[in-house]
Amino acid sequence: LKRYTDTCGMCHGVEMAGGGGVPGLVGAEFLFGYNTRSVGDLFTYVKDNMPPGQPGLLSDQQYVDIVAAVMKANGFPSGPTSELQATPQALAGVTILRTRP
Repeated sequence: LKRYTDTCGMCHGVEMAGGGGVPGLVGAEFLFGYNTRSVGDLFTYVKDNMPPGQPGLLSDQQYVDIVAAVMKANGFPSGPTSELQATPQALAGVTILRTRP
């Protein structure tokens, strides 16, 4: 979460709610853009576009740590391994899917 706070929190907010033209990374706004897409799609987008004006600034592991923080903030459970793998190929098989309880 520290990596998120240091790199993304200034724009997206510490609570990941966004605002002022910056999209939220939690709740309905996040799910509108990513429901049924893969975690690999999210990773690739973040790596290719964030932070604004400096895409690719972080290592793959740092980007995947940020993606993991976003997934956790959205209430998604951890997978069978302790950490997400920091490659688009490994993340492509993990689908973001929110179903109603």
